[in-house]
Amino acid sequence: MKFDTVMSVLRRRYTDAAASAKATPWETLLFTMLTARSRDDQVEPVFARLMAAYATPRALAAATPDDVAAII
Repeated sequence: MKFDTVMSVLRRRYTDAAASAKATPWETLLFTMLTARSRDDQVEPVFARLMAAYATPRALAAATPDDVAAII
C-alpha cells in the first residue's frame, strides 16, 4: 500500500489527529500541558476557550491567574 493511501485512510479515520497535525507549536504545548493530568475529552473544551482568549504565549503571560482560573 502506498504511503499516500495509508495517510488518506488514517486522516479519514482519525479526523481529530489530522487537525492536531496542523496545530502550531504553541497550541501543541498548551494542549499537552493540559492533558498531562486530564483526559483529552475533558481538555478539548477548556483548550478551545483558552485559545480563544489567549491565542499566543504573550497573551497568556499577560493574563491574571484569576482570569485563567475562570476558564480552566
